Amino acid sequence: MFNGYGNSSYMEPQTVTYAADGSALPHAPQQSVPRRRLTHINNAITAAYAACSLWHRLDLNVSIEQENERKRRALHDHLRDPTRNPRPDDQASLLTIREDEWTLLRVPSFVAGLGVALPHFVQDALAKPPVAAEQTRGVRAPNKRPRAAGVRAEGRASDGWRYADSSRIQARVPGLRPAITFHTLWYDSANYTYIPQTFFLTTNIHFINKNIGNSTIPTCRSPCGGRIFVVDKMRSNFPHLFKAADTELTLPEWDQSAENHCQFEISRDREGERGQHASLYIDHYGFFSSRPDRIELYQDWLPIEAALKEDLHTSPTIFDPVFYDHQYLRATISHQMRSRVQARGLSLEEYDSSYTAGPSYDQSVDSPSFDDFGEDYVSE
Repeated sequence: MFNGYGNSSYMEPQTVTYAADGSALPHAPQQSVPRRRLTHINNAITAAYAACSLWHRLDLNVSIEQENERKRRALHDHLRDPTRNPRPDDQASLLTIREDEWTLLRVPSFVAGLGVALPHFVQDALAKPPVAAEQTRGVRAPNKRPRAAGVRAEGRASDGWRYADSSRIQARVPGLRPAITFHTLWYDSANYTYIPQTFFLTTNIHFINKNIGNSTIPTCRSPCGGRIFVVDKMRSNFPHLFKAADTELTLPEWDQSAENHCQFEISRDREGERGQHASLYIDHYGFFSSRPDRIELYQDWLPIEAALKEDLHTSPTIFDPVFYDHQYLRATISHQMRSRVQARGLSLEEYDSSYTAGPSYDQSVDSPSFDDFGEDYVSE
């Protein structure tokens, strides 16, 4: 489950000045303000941190990550209402883990003997398989395998493929599940079609990866010659696995598939989780995962979330916390209206047909209000 907005950066709104004829005047270049150092304040402190034990630096990194998470939430509140919420300080940098220490951290018995919680960035690094760079982010690796000694070049085509790919083998870390890998078919399909969130349930990912080489998975040819999923046919052939719509997911299923989908989109970004494409999904899932009343309002915000997620695929836009707040307010009002209708013993059919007849989420700036439903709904 996501607890924040990842490593994405927020864009401050800029003021545009217009001339008398209505044209926009050019902006004067803004002077960059040097970032204030919060962790490595000076060389003496940096050297002192470097001399600390691995156990101590891991414990300090956990505290730094928790404080950075608090600052991310405070920044969200500041962007939503700058007058009431002051802008928080910059996030502090983490303490360095040396290359030889990373080797030790990949030994399960060593990690178990530390007796300290691992920072999130360490957990993420240990969960990723040590694959080659060209095999990540959906880039096809060259079809080359070492040829066994004595095998002639004009031998059978399968001779070069009889060796297993050991680069996918991972170390088992206590408390962490092994990272899920995605076949190239996933990345080719994401470039040409929308893959529903229900496909990213862990059982469905394993089912697709296990049957990728036979005719079980329905595919078709893409415009570039590769193979891609036929989503509708997969749903009709395997209704017990792939739900008809993302809105049929339960909350635990949504949490699991959201995490897997987010990791998939991060792997599609050349810059990893710091890239702009990955930030779209980190911020999207982070927003709905961090709502304090998300369990109570789940059935109300799920259709809105699903529609917003589809728009990220067709027309991606930079995350706007104010816009998302407006959309979530619609779910809050919908839940309150449903509760009042149910309390009066009335049928929800008429209410559902009138309130959900429009799009799944509101593209306008204005949000629905209680005035749309009459005064008797507003007063208790």
